[in-house]
Amino acid sequence: MVDKRRDDAQQTPDAVAVSNSIVTISTYTDAGTHYTGWLDTNKDPGCKFTFGYIEARIRFVNAPGQWSAFWLQSNSNRVYTPENPAAGAEIDVIEHRAVGANNADDVSNSHSSAVHWNGYTPGEAKSRDSKVRSLPAGQSFSDWHTVGLLWTSTEYQFYLDGKQFWSTTEGISESPEYILLTTEIKDKAWAGNIPPEGYGPRGASTNPVMQVDWVRLWQP
Repeated sequence: MVDKRRDDAQQTPDAVAVSNSIVTISTYTDAGTHYTGWLDTNKDPGCKFTFGYIEARIRFVNAPGQWSAFWLQSNSNRVYTPENPAAGAEIDVIEHRAVGANNADDVSNSHSSAVHWNGYTPGEAKSRDSKVRSLPAGQSFSDWHTVGLLWTSTEYQFYLDGKQFWSTTEGISESPEYILLTTEIKDKAWAGNIPPEGYGPRGASTNPVMQVDWVRLWQP
């Protein structure tokens, strides 16, 4: 668990709870400060892997100004000349938000995936994304879904509820990647605007949540 400031949130272990084997990352506001949670497997002994199939059973109830994600990251994802994706990449298995920029659109039943490599410096960073995808009619991300990634030496394949929805052969990492389950808050960005009243006190029934039942990894 992480305890640090990131964008418009204080990431805190207090926002992460485990009950009946389900992890809940909550978002709340206290005295004008917004809090949420961040889990990763980077710190030793941790868990880092190269190639395999990873999936998680997840549900999301997000709100404007914040978003949640299941993703992978490498400690060696930085600028290289020439670019060298094999050195490491950010692999967003799934990202979920409630609304788009400026709270313009309800995207709570949509999702996206992406790969980012060659660091994050403008003009140097590289990326590919799935574009925004929608759930089938009648489905909701407030219900449970299984999200997966097959990562090989030549391709990434992305899955939702057992069905592939995107693949790419670009930005293939050949380096150890660690696992992240996170919620982030940033005002007036791609996930909309933070509500003037915030997200409610810790433990309120209105707190946005990301819940994870399990994460499973198969390696060749």
